[in-house]
Amino acid sequence: MKKIAIGVAGFLALAILAVLLLRSSDEVKIEKTLRECADAAERGDPEGIIRHLDPACTLGESDHAAFCARIRREIGQVRGTRIELGIAATVDRDEATVSLEVGVRAAMRDLGRSGYGLKMRRFDGEWRITRVDEVR
Repeated sequence: MKKIAIGVAGFLALAILAVLLLRSSDEVKIEKTLRECADAAERGDPEGIIRHLDPACTLGESDHAAFCARIRREIGQVRGTRIELGIAATVDRDEATVSLEVGVRAAMRDLGRSGYGLKMRRFDGEWRITRVDEVR
């Protein structure tokens, strides 16, 4: 029984290691970009988010200007909170599809969670958000 438990534990350790090592550098860069957006939101800095958007980026049916206005308006409401991200990215050359879950917490209280579908594209080595859709 002890040998079986050790074998199972070893197999799980190898599986976890393989997942961590097989993550592409692009996935890591995408996660870093999205974490920078979350950090900017926590600081109340809407421009820190907008700088990661492609100039043609839209949110659903909203155009770029309306999307940026919404970011500027809503960032003040989350200031002083902690933002938690759940990210799953699929990269295909210079494009990526990202499933993003955003959780907002204040002190010990969960203020809510939202889901988003993102399209991202690599421009000059930097990943930028090209489209955002809210998932309901």
